[in-house]
Amino acid sequence: MSDFNFPRITEKRYMEISPKSFTADGTINGVLTISSTYSFKVGQQVTIKSDTQPILKVKVQRVISETQLIVIDIGEAVITKKKLDMSMYLVADTATIELLEDKRPVIDLLEIQRQVYEEEPTVALRQHSVDWLGRPYSEDNPLPTKNVNAPTVEELSLRFDEITCGSTIMYLGEGKFGALDSEPKWKVKKIEIIGPIVKITNASENFDQIWDNRAGLTYV
Repeated sequence: MSDFNFPRITEKRYMEISPKSFTADGTINGVLTISSTYSFKVGQQVTIKSDTQPILKVKVQRVISETQLIVIDIGEAVITKKKLDMSMYLVADTATIELLEDKRPVIDLLEIQRQVYEEEPTVALRQHSVDWLGRPYSEDNPLPTKNVNAPTVEELSLRFDEITCGSTIMYLGEGKFGALDSEPKWKVKKIEIIGPIVKITNASENFDQIWDNRAGLTYV
């Protein structure tokens, strides 16, 4: 699983990517399949290793998807159509791909402007957001959002029972939102005041107690 919160790039350098095992054999067209292509970038010089093949330095030509990328000979330009045969690097031979910490390439300012231009029919600087693979967000590729309707701590049901006014024994209940007092959906605490000492014990650490039964529960 990819950690999208972990930085993989600095202002001037690509951070190291530890060896990732192939999940499918390499192909004659230079396609490599791994568990996640996150943090691999076009133009990076990566290292391919295998138990039976020589160590190979190659260049990332294209990141196809979350699990596949294409590599080319390190001396080739990224826009080349020439394919690199990687079929000898096999899963059975524990083939891996890795990246050592390296400088980021210098990109010409005119090239940067060209890359952010949208093609026909707009012919303008791109204004829409894209994901880490460069794909525009759409109905089929929705923008990740946080579920604002998910229950939170503030949405718990609360109960407090002081047996009598000035009593030294009280009960505090935290229940799942909307839970009935008769349902096993509560955490119940017992609060005892013994002289200057306040003792708090729990019937359970889980939401599995019945608030109506608070007086007869076992507290530890």
